[in-house]
Parts: sequence; C-alpha cells; structure tokens
Amino acid sequence: MVGQNVLGRKSELQADEQFNTTMSSYNDIEQVIRHLSAQDAELLRHTRMLIHLLEKNGISLQQLEAEVTSSSHLADGFAQPQSATDVPATSAPDESEK
Repeated sequence: MVGQNVLGRKSELQADEQFNTTMSSYNDIEQVIRHLSAQDAELLRHTRMLIHLLEKNGISLQQLEAEVTSSSHLADGFAQPQSATDVPATSAPDESEK
C-alpha cells in the first residue's frame, strides 16, 4: 500500500510539473505572437507612410516597380520583382528627382 502511495504521489508531481512546463511554453508563445503582431502593425504603418510619401512626390507604385525591375543593380538578388499587390522596395532618388 505504501508503494502505491509513493508511485501515486510521483505521478501527481510529474503531472504537475508537465502542466507547469506546458503553461510556461504557452505563455512564451503568446508573448512571441504579441511581439510579432506589434511588428506587423509597425511594418504596415511604415508601408502606408512610404506609399503616402511616394504619392506626394508623384511616384506611382507601378513606376517604382518598373524602376526596381529595370535597374540592374537591384535585379541581381537584392530586390526581387513583385506583383502589383505586394509592397514594392524603394531605392534612393536620383539627383534629378531631389
């Protein structure tokens, strides 16, 4: 009978430890998800700001995409051609555009 009580207590302690470990992992995952969501929101805010600045300067997304795909220094792996629905990469303006 004593042996069964010891085994039962050991199983209970193992279950408690497993539960605590699982809850700790769950909390860590929630924290990572919150962090990624905040990063996503910040990236979207930056994207909207860049699009607004482009529009204010009379540059369309199509013009920018054409510039990225036609520029040899950008087409060699630094920036990949993107569809019209994707957010385009930007490059520094030429001296004539300043």
